[in-house]
Amino acid sequence: MEKKQQTGVSPSVIMAAGAIVGAAIGLLAAWLYANNAPRITGEQGKERIAPPDPKSALKIAVSLLGVLRMIAGGPGK
Repeated sequence: MEKKQQTGVSPSVIMAAGAIVGAAIGLLAAWLYANNAPRITGEQGKERIAPPDPKSALKIAVSLLGVLRMIAGGPGK
């Protein structure tokens, strides 16, 4: 019997790397939003980050879906 030599990377390694990269990108996005979002002052005088308006949130969601579509399409598509 011949042994077939495996080439490439296992799916579990790809998923682990994707999880780490995704978490890092998510942290970076949260940091950028926290530093650039408008601030509001609450009733007790505490400064808070204003939530995004629905139009901006929809723009972000559609853009994110477009990026995910490009990634899922793979190279050459």
